[in-house]
Amino acid sequence: MALTESNVKVVGGQMNYRRLTSRVEQRIYDIGKAHIWLSMINDKMKPKKWNKPNTKGTKVTFDYIGTKEDLEVAFDEFEVYIKNVNRTHGTDLALKREGESEV
Repeated sequence: MALTESNVKVVGGQMNYRRLTSRVEQRIYDIGKAHIWLSMINDKMKPKKWNKPNTKGTKVTFDYIGTKEDLEVAFDEFEVYIKNVNRTHGTDLALKREGESEV
């Protein structure tokens, strides 16, 4: 049997983000985490667990986003994180989902 794209599917994994270290100021870390989180969602990865940062970075365990419902849940979780960052650091990060009308 020949191996084709339809036979192989990534369902999860773990990545290490070397720039999110324990040496980074908390505000910068949280904003960087938001950028990485959004990038992961856009690449169909839903962060499942963010390990504590160390000097080598932050490991993130993720699941594959396979359905529209999974995508909505991922964006909802991300939106909660953004609101927390804004409240904690006084930032004005915002999420605009595709297809949403401007208010």
